[in-house]
Amino acid sequence: MVKVESFLRSIRRHYPDVPLSPVKEIGSGQNNVILQVGSDIIFRFPRYAAGIEQLKLEVQLLSIISKYVSLKVPYPTYRVLDTNKETHAFMGYIRIEGEPLDADGLNQIENYADKQRIADQLSDFLMELHQIDLGHFSNCLAVNKYDPFQEWRDLYDHIKKNCILS
Repeated sequence: MVKVESFLRSIRRHYPDVPLSPVKEIGSGQNNVILQVGSDIIFRFPRYAAGIEQLKLEVQLLSIISKYVSLKVPYPTYRVLDTNKETHAFMGYIRIEGEPLDADGLNQIENYADKQRIADQLSDFLMELHQIDLGHFSNCLAVNKYDPFQEWRDLYDHIKKNCILS
């Protein structure tokens, strides 16, 4: 709870009008701690310095993408992209109604019409996403530098070096 209180102080420092109650920790993953504040605001706090750079990129990408797709995507309404002794970096957005779509949830849907509706929405989203002129992304941090293959290679090398593999 101490860390949550620290996160709330960061929100209050930058957005004093945001009501900070109730607060619910709704997730804590490899990269972020996620809080739901009030009934409808989601805040994500990066766990480490490299996560702040990733958050900066994500804020830029979501800000652009939200203008061009019909499916709701998180829009980073609240953002503090630097950290210091007094505040944490974070992004906040209005919660999107619905449930996350994962393999288990998709496999539980038995109605063909529901599956088709989801497939149509996903198809429309991907078509809209791929129609965005790449020139809109030219100012995004590291867009042209990110190499996912190298990221996985570095992780593999780290595991080989620091873990016993049989």
